[in-house]
Amino acid sequence: MGSELFTGVTGFFHWISEPNISDVFSWLKPFDLQGLKRNMDKDLGNALEIVSGFIRERLEQKQGKQQEDGGKQRNDLLDLLLEFEGKGDDEPEKLSQHTISVFCLELFFASADTVSSTIEWSLAELLHTPEKLVRVKDEMDMIVGRNRRDTECWNDSLSFKHERFLGSNIDYKGQDFELIPFGAGRRMCAHRLLHLIIGSLLHELDWERKDSTTIDMTEKTRSTIWKLESLKIIYQ
Repeated sequence: MGSELFTGVTGFFHWISEPNISDVFSWLKPFDLQGLKRNMDKDLGNALEIVSGFIRERLEQKQGKQQEDGGKQRNDLLDLLLEFEGKGDDEPEKLSQHTISVFCLELFFASADTVSSTIEWSLAELLHTPEKLVRVKDEMDMIVGRNRRDTECWNDSLSFKHERFLGSNIDYKGQDFELIPFGAGRRMCAHRLLHLIIGSLLHELDWERKDSTTIDMTEKTRSTIWKLESLKIIYQ
């Protein structure tokens, strides 16, 4: 579902960024000669249906048809939207499922493209200038250390043991500093940890070009600046 949602979101951005002859000759708008609106509606509809499915699944859980986390009560943004009750004339009594779906989809629109594009450009720029990549890695090794896992927080911290979180009371939503993958607070998201994402990719892995050819740094303009050719690299 995640890859399908991402495809729908990026496809939507692609179609709205294409030059449209109807913007010049408005009388052509009803004909959609380039098929831009048709394709945009298709990708947008697919993405919206996936998000609506998430919401229907949550509603089923809240109604007791499914139990998760041993029956623990959720209290995240989606729950707040579903439980919203208006208190004035300017507010609806409840938010419709469609309204919530559109709101949640806007959150994906605001983050999906920008985060992945920034990471891709960062790695591309560094691999395009290898001397700067070496300098960054040396500086991180000097400041962070080659061993960044804290032995005071985790037993056998150098081993990959994802099962260590089973039965743990650690809250990944920012309440416990041993594990804060998404930041903390009401607005936590990948944007606020972008420097940590890129830093972790550089610190933990050695990246190199997939072949000996020079990385193509040509841009293409969409809703944001994309690489004309997707970055193809391998890690060790």
